[in-house]
Amino acid sequence: MILFTRTLTVLGNPRETGGWARRMAKLVTEKTGKETALWVGLSGTATGTHIFSAFYQNMADFVTATEALMADEQYLDGVTEARQHLVGPPEDRHVEIIHTAGGEYRRPGLGGIVQLTTATPALGKLTAAIGWGVQITELVSEIIDEPIFFGHSLAGPFGELAWIGASADASAWDRTQEALNKDPRYLASVDEGTPNFEGGSGRVILGRRVA
Repeated sequence: MILFTRTLTVLGNPRETGGWARRMAKLVTEKTGKETALWVGLSGTATGTHIFSAFYQNMADFVTATEALMADEQYLDGVTEARQHLVGPPEDRHVEIIHTAGGEYRRPGLGGIVQLTTATPALGKLTAAIGWGVQITELVSEIIDEPIFFGHSLAGPFGELAWIGASADASAWDRTQEALNKDPRYLASVDEGTPNFEGGSGRVILGRRVA
């Protein structure tokens, strides 16, 4: 399974930019048959960041589902409309899910919080980093009692790993953080895994679902 995300930053009246983004998420869902969620960056992103996301079986499924958009007048009109709001070009990312812990992933509804954590393995540490990545995925899922995805980016920094988790709302996310910070197993595991990654490559992004 692949998680596709398109991240863009907009400036302008949130009523206009948010309305445009919601319409695009709905349109892409209708045209591709894949639920396309819209998230607004809460932390770790530039102000005005919007993230569209959808799951696909594989890259072939992604290409098949989205290639018709390039000839769809409604979609192209929406892309043209966005130019007045965009700050730079959008950034696309594909993360291939290689391990899931905690049962079936439940995409949260409106107001849900998603957390994306990424880090790049150090030279010669890819195998060790992936092994530790599976372990910490299982441990975090056990502590917070929520499903967690673990995967790797298909492009971008070589070997980049990613963890994806979601909470029903901000209060639920607060509870997961409190549980992790109080569990010595989690803190010890983070210390254990740190040498497997390039210094300073770790990054956390939080988003709130708005469509």
